[in-house]
Amino acid sequence: MVITKSEIALPSAFPFRIEHRILTAKDNCPDHYHWHSCFEITYMIHGEGRYYVNGDVYEVSDGDIILFNNVEPHGWTVEDSLELLVMVFQPELIANGFSLLDYDYLEPFLQRGTNFKNVLSSSEQVTKDIYHLLMEISAEDEAHPVGYQLMIKANILKILTLLIR
Repeated sequence: MVITKSEIALPSAFPFRIEHRILTAKDNCPDHYHWHSCFEITYMIHGEGRYYVNGDVYEVSDGDIILFNNVEPHGWTVEDSLELLVMVFQPELIANGFSLLDYDYLEPFLQRGTNFKNVLSSSEQVTKDIYHLLMEISAEDEAHPVGYQLMIKANILKILTLLIR
């Protein structure tokens, strides 16, 4: 297995990006993992596949959410295609050194207990709630209304709070 670091360039003033992405069988990388210095929350819009994270294999399909912290190597295989909504952000967007309370928001990415799973099933209510917040974030990012960055950050904080609960 090969593990490489992916460089994801995010603006320093607001280190965040959300985008739709489609993976196909040509993108399969079960033996080539990557990691990146940002956190990732990915919503499976449509399709089926497998994600490989830290030696675990997760079967994913419509409506599932997968979480990666900033050091977890991961890869995937897709049978046909997998349509995704991918949000990445740097920890500094949430916790920039001013408040220890801000670091509490990052707990879902930093704490890995024995019952931790990288995937949230589509059948869980929290997954549906996070999906709606991701859609709001995506709409704000596309339209760029006044205060959109504050609204995006507020919704990311809501997502992180849901994950903590």
